[in-house]
Amino acid sequence: MSVDVTAIRAAFAACNLDLEDDAASTCVSICTEFGLSSDDMAAQWDAYSMNQQLSGAANSDGLVAFRSHLKQQQQQVKAQEAVPTSASQKRRHSKTPVVKREADSQDKLESLYSMKSPEGKHARSFSSPAGSNKVQRKEGMFSPPSMQSPPGSSYEKRTDAGKSMTDFNAHLRKQIEGMGANTGKPVEVKAPFPSRNLTPNSSYMYTPLFQRAIALDEQLVEYEELVKEKFKLEEIKPVGDPSPAQVTVVGRIVCEAAEGKLNPSVVQVEGSRKTCGGQRVLLDLSAVPNFQIFPGKIVALKGVFPDTRSPLAVKRFLEPIPAPPATSSPARIKEIQSEHGNPVRVLTACGPFTTTSNVDYLPLNDLLQIAIDQKPDVLILVGPFIDSMHSMFQDGLVKYDGMMLSFEEIFLFKDSICLNPGQLCKGESGGTFAHITILPLSNDKIESATDDKCAHFVPDRTIVEIKRI
Repeated sequence: MSVDVTAIRAAFAACNLDLEDDAASTCVSICTEFGLSSDDMAAQWDAYSMNQQLSGAANSDGLVAFRSHLKQQQQQVKAQEAVPTSASQKRRHSKTPVVKREADSQDKLESLYSMKSPEGKHARSFSSPAGSNKVQRKEGMFSPPSMQSPPGSSYEKRTDAGKSMTDFNAHLRKQIEGMGANTGKPVEVKAPFPSRNLTPNSSYMYTPLFQRAIALDEQLVEYEELVKEKFKLEEIKPVGDPSPAQVTVVGRIVCEAAEGKLNPSVVQVEGSRKTCGGQRVLLDLSAVPNFQIFPGKIVALKGVFPDTRSPLAVKRFLEPIPAPPATSSPARIKEIQSEHGNPVRVLTACGPFTTTSNVDYLPLNDLLQIAIDQKPDVLILVGPFIDSMHSMFQDGLVKYDGMMLSFEEIFLFKDSICLNPGQLCKGESGGTFAHITILPLSNDKIESATDDKCAHFVPDRTIVEIKRI
């Protein structure tokens, strides 16, 4: 691979990186030593300088440290290749090579993303006071408390993929056995609340702070009107106005401390800018037997706020107002049943869909095989596809077949290949695959991953019509 100074300068300029004049020759020698192209050199230096908090142009001293960093990575790769591979691992798909950071490096960026709230000597999770009457949940009937990637070594040894642990309405299983896939297009994806979505030219995940503040304040004002309508209230008192009588206020739960864990002694309620200028008041929850709150939750509560020197003594929280459910008329349901006569089969799964040791998506491959066998009408996959704390994505730098790829590109390379449209989505199953992403998202982001419109990428809280239901 031939790399010259001109190519190095062009690659650094394409990445908006500065390069000192005497450092270009050093970059050429690094590319020659490690077999890198000019684009790979610029991309890896960009990630390395960001993780090491290096500012300014790339100079000779920084490149010397960068050369040592690459040398250590090369030695690690050779050490891993020397480890023998088991027979079960050989049957799996080939692993995606990943550029990893040294474990002992003082990475400030990593510490920023892995920062946790300080825990006391007797720290415990924030929940309702002890002694409250609660219904104990049975083990094995509900989802785990947190979604984490399964360990790679233990998952590869599994032999019971697709086994049903619990069946609800097991008698209905016989009705769908031997039933072929429905034809046609059973799913129609719509953008919810078009007036509130971002415009197509908006910068994804870079909404200005003032627009976020306006959106949050509009939510509070809208919820105040809903509380008035549901509970037949003439008015709702602004947060922060003292009153010896019991009042009803609406606000957002916040933590008194800028950093720290939410606990009953530091809970505040923040009102809207329209009614009280965004004032905050400390809450006294000692008289509330049961409650469930978290930072950012919008609540309506009754309490007494005698003066500004005392906290608002909460008597009770009003019942939350859920969003209206999507409904279909009985006449429309009968019409759909008369058209096809078969029940709608929906297969749903949530991530992460890869193990902690690699990004081969072994759990996802097993799930897709089950979908091919069962032939559902709709396959809905809810993220996260990769755990945000996955060790192989801490650098933000991943290689696939020698190319630097982002998560979205890896998804198209690996997952869309597994979702063969002629085999799963269109041919045998006739189903549709939905990938739930996060908000904010503009309307033009709801798109198909393949040409035949069988795979859709949609944001969270999206209305998905399945045979008009």
